[in-house]
Amino acid sequence: MDAAIKSLALADAKRQRCLADLAHARFTLQQAKNDLGAAEWDLEKAFAALYQAQARKEAADRTSALALAQGATNLDGSTTTFRSLGGW
Repeated sequence: MDAAIKSLALADAKRQRCLADLAHARFTLQQAKNDLGAAEWDLEKAFAALYQAQARKEAADRTSALALAQGATNLDGSTTTFRSLGGW
């Protein structure tokens, strides 16, 4: 009977340690999920900033191309008139 009580106490102690480990693992998992959500939000904000920067660069490139085309001069001093910028 004493051996069975000792064995039961040992098994209960192991069970308690397993439950504590499980609670810690669940807490760590929840923290990881929260960190992942924050990282995904930061990624979305970075993509939005990138898309805005790309749009501004494209607009600046078009403006530069138009300004270059309008200000182009030939070697003899005459200006060239562009009717189409060929996709610029």
